[in-house]
Amino acid sequence: MLKTIAATLMGAALFAAPAVAAEKCTASADSVWESAGKGVTIEAFASGSKCETAMAALVIRDETGAAAYYEVYPAEFVMVLAGMATPKDLEAALKSWIDTAQPAFATTGDLPEWAEGAESPVLGDFAFYPEEGIDRAAYTKVRDSKAPIFCYVQGMESMACIVKDAEGGGFYKLGVQTFPG
Repeated sequence: MLKTIAATLMGAALFAAPAVAAEKCTASADSVWESAGKGVTIEAFASGSKCETAMAALVIRDETGAAAYYEVYPAEFVMVLAGMATPKDLEAALKSWIDTAQPAFATTGDLPEWAEGAESPVLGDFAFYPEEGIDRAAYTKVRDSKAPIFCYVQGMESMACIVKDAEGGGFYKLGVQTFPG
């Protein structure tokens, strides 16, 4: 089933590869996000004519198995996926990308505080940029809820943080934490 899902994702219009190009590099990985609830999983797929230029998809599935959140990235622009030359290397990188064993933040309660009057929350010297529409009050409410959070590298110097909504049960991107690249 994982291969079928990967093939469907990779074949979709999300990927701008020419239709005539034969896919020569494919890889996948999956992980359990235990703190988000029984049955919540994170899957990663990558495919391309070369591993170095593959597109990578990250999918969070809810307790029912439905895709509840997803993002697609050029692997060459994601620090932990860039430069992988073989499917085996790319698979190992995907496993690391979605690993939930040692999270950057265990819950939203571990996120940096957003001081009153500050432009955004700051962790050390690095800003956390909440998604558009998330103001200080909404951010503080989510932080205080100590909800499950999953952060993954989404570029060369930042990670995206996905939260399980305590009220609605869905998943959404809370924001991006920068780090030195």
